[in-house]
Amino acid sequence: MREILAFVRSNISIIAASITVCTLLAIFYLLMATPIYSADASVLIETSRGFNTPNEAVRTDLMTDQARVENQMEIIKSHRVAQVVIAKLQLESNDEFSTSPTSISLLFQSIAKIFSGEPTAEELARERKKQSRRVQARFIERMAVRRIGQSLVMEVAFLSRSPELAAEVANEIADAYVRDIVNDRSELARRRTEWLSERLDLLQKQTFDAQRAVERFKLLGDTGPAADIRAKLAELESVSQSYRRMYDGFLQQYAETSQRVSYPEPDAKIVSQAEIPLRKTHPRSILILAFSLFLGVASGTGIALVRSTMKRSVGAPKQIPEQIGVPCLGVTSDIGGAISRNRVRIPSPPWLASVPWLAKAPWFALPPAPTGLSLSSMGDMNFALSRQLREVKASINALTLRQSSLCIGVVSPRSGSGATTVAAGLAYLYANSGKKTLLIDACNNTSRLSRELSNGDQVGLMQAMRSTDAWTQVLERETTLPFRLLPRGDQRDGDSPADRFGAKDSSFQRMREEFEVVIVDLPSLSTSSDARTIGSYLDGVVVVADFASTTIDKLTSAVGELHEARSDVLGVVLNKVDENRRVRWRM
Repeated sequence: MREILAFVRSNISIIAASITVCTLLAIFYLLMATPIYSADASVLIETSRGFNTPNEAVRTDLMTDQARVENQMEIIKSHRVAQVVIAKLQLESNDEFSTSPTSISLLFQSIAKIFSGEPTAEELARERKKQSRRVQARFIERMAVRRIGQSLVMEVAFLSRSPELAAEVANEIADAYVRDIVNDRSELARRRTEWLSERLDLLQKQTFDAQRAVERFKLLGDTGPAADIRAKLAELESVSQSYRRMYDGFLQQYAETSQRVSYPEPDAKIVSQAEIPLRKTHPRSILILAFSLFLGVASGTGIALVRSTMKRSVGAPKQIPEQIGVPCLGVTSDIGGAISRNRVRIPSPPWLASVPWLAKAPWFALPPAPTGLSLSSMGDMNFALSRQLREVKASINALTLRQSSLCIGVVSPRSGSGATTVAAGLAYLYANSGKKTLLIDACNNTSRLSRELSNGDQVGLMQAMRSTDAWTQVLERETTLPFRLLPRGDQRDGDSPADRFGAKDSSFQRMREEFEVVIVDLPSLSTSSDARTIGSYLDGVVVVADFASTTIDKLTSAVGELHEARSDVLGVVLNKVDENRRVRWRM
């Protein structure tokens, strides 16, 4: 969890930028998207109404409520109901449903007219049919029907850009569905009435024929035994009574069916009418903003993971011994920024310094110094350096405990990593601890120490390597620094400190005999090969890595180059680490 929090904090800017972009896109979409309103009406299915034949009644009882409701839902979503609503409300001329031809389609139609002539009546009718089907498809896409819980109530909803139109169409769909059921019932009753009428005529004739047969038998009689005569009469009367009962039953059904034709009762009714919605249904602002927040966090984390994987930057001090094989001597933050914060409080534009009363104001201050150590203000380094580099100094002392004199070099894989800052800070700490300390500027390209601390002295390292008089002059030079500084000095064309270290080894030995601690500020490995040459003459080399930009690969390559040059790498110092991260690593 600690590593996860450290990863999030180190990449908080990327995640915050991703969240900001996604949120802005979501807000832009919400502002530009057309609001959609939803209105819904409720319809109840009443299975007790209507009329069925005995067989149909049995089948209806066996049908489950779920199947019955699903059947009615499909009827509501049918094209027949859609056609009725579209025709009544004239939705084909509405902008939401009409499909106006585009400019490209009009161009193709014009070209087709030139070659094929005017369309025929059949083609026009076919095109109108296609247009009607497209309108119906769009209408059905905007309609939604669902069952409310386990009840027999269906909710009919319709989506539209106009809240009034949404409510009107939803109510019309419910009315059209109920009217469709009424029409079906009326048509079914009419067909049954016709069938019953024909059946009644036949039953009436059969009943009259049976009754006449009974009367004729009673009047004329029959020959044979009396028992047979009575049995035959009973049979004729039974047939006549059966036809009479059938006729009376069909006559009653005919009367009921005729009544239903004039007043059919549907098996569904509207429970609640659709009201004009007060709020939009789509787009859902809260849901979209929440999704944009989730997408921003996910995309920002993904980008940070990819960036971390591709860059392979140092994420923690424990990675150095695990992946590079050398110890981590310590972690330092922006020392120069700390010094600047001690000296100034509120940054102000430089042009305000031209105003006298503003320049003397207690709250006025120039902008902070650039990132890095301000070598021209060594007196302000006491608190910052003692707090930042004390751990590094202790680690170096532990690794070089048995040596009477110490000569170390400070190098970085690339320029701008803060090697000069660390070298000057270590020299300051060793000098304050009572050791006679010499700081050597061996950077033949930047020579920042020489520019800021030597006051333009031309006699330095190059001259001390050549003659003893120059070395004596350097030692007797007055300085306000707590340590001795050996600047680069005047450099000839093609000459470098590495060449002088190899050629005048006795001069280097005099330096080690004269001082207890010698710190050499080496050029970066990416700009010069002198660091590899000079490092082989030193007791050890400290590698300074910029936490913000130095990757594991670059750091591994730098340590490997020093090992190949037979330099003893004491360890790595992580520089420019924010204070919060340093505190978390120590917890």
